[in-house]
Order: sequence, then C-alpha cells, then structure tokens
Amino acid sequence: MSTYLVRPDVLSLDGDWSFALRERPEEVTAEDLVGPTDAWGTVVVPGCWTMQGHDRPQYTNIQMPFPGPPPDVPDANPTGVHRRTVTLPASWAGQRLVLHVAGAETVLYVHVDGMPVAMGKDSRLPSEVDLTGAVVPGRPFELALTVVRWSDATYLEDQDHWHHAGFHRSVFVYATPPVHVAAVYATADYDPTTGDGRLRAVVWV
Repeated sequence: MSTYLVRPDVLSLDGDWSFALRERPEEVTAEDLVGPTDAWGTVVVPGCWTMQGHDRPQYTNIQMPFPGPPPDVPDANPTGVHRRTVTLPASWAGQRLVLHVAGAETVLYVHVDGMPVAMGKDSRLPSEVDLTGAVVPGRPFELALTVVRWSDATYLEDQDHWHHAGFHRSVFVYATPPVHVAAVYATADYDPTTGDGRLRAVVWV
C-alpha cells in the first residue's frame, strides 16, 4: 500500500472487489449496480481485468484496435462492473468527502446505492468525485465503479502501447475540512546581485 494512503483522513479501497463483465454498456442493469453479487467473480484493485482472466489485452502500434471512423466504437464493448460495500469513518461527519480514482481505462461511471454520481474519461489522469451529501460517514453504502473499455478517447490514447481495461492505480476516499486548500501554484525568482528574492503564490480554496 502506498504510504500516502496510510493516513487518518484517507480510506484505501484497494483490494478485492466483486466483479462482473458485460459485453457492452447497455447490458449493465440496475441490479448490477446495487443488487446481490453472490454469483460474481472478484478482481484485485488496482489491477486490470484483462490481466485477471477477463477479456484480453490488446497491443497496437499504428492501426486502431477496432475499425473507425472516429468517434465510433465497436458494438461489443467490454464493460466491467466493480462493486464494494464501503463504510467511511464516523469521525468524518461534517467533512468534505472525495472519491479518488487514480486511473481507469477508458470511461468511468460512479454509482452510490444505485444512483448515478459522476463519470470520468481519461485513462491516465485521476478522477475525483465529491461524495459529500451522497453518503453518510459511519453508514455503509454500495459503491459501483463501472468501466467501459473503448470510447472516443481511445483514438487519442492509441499509439504503440498495450490497451488494458480496469484500474491502473489506487482507489481511495479522503476527507477534508469544508474549507480547505485545494491547490497551490508558486513561482520564485532571485537576484544574486542584491540578494533579494520574490515568491509569488496562487492558492485555490
């Protein structure tokens, strides 16, 4: 486990998830998002289902892995539903709650107790979802992360690499105060003749 996940304000969701693979996004049902998973298999997150016995990896150099033209994708578009029951610490009540998915290829849909919360599309960048108001700390909820393998983004992400499907990196939830520093951009300069320097900072709250 990454050391940045071992903190009192971070709950790692890495590990075993219930998993079902559908042939296309349209085959994902409401029951898939919140119903029983007793007959499902499991996959390890982070991890790609294409390396865990589901579907297959696809390598491409120049040619696309499916016929176009953009933005078309194949009708058979493997779609993995990942399910897990999550309970956030009760001590997080009153905090801002954020789901962090560090890398999902290629389209991510997030459902909480069967209700749609967010979607993201970028296989190599994180998606963050504000769960505040959608969940209650100390009370279990059903989290469904649905990943669609092919999308219009595949045309941009294709070139001399392996296409996998699933989660390349960790999944976790973290808590912040309602008002917090979200990001800082800083630049500095220094005049060696005078010894004076200046620091400029832009802070997003």
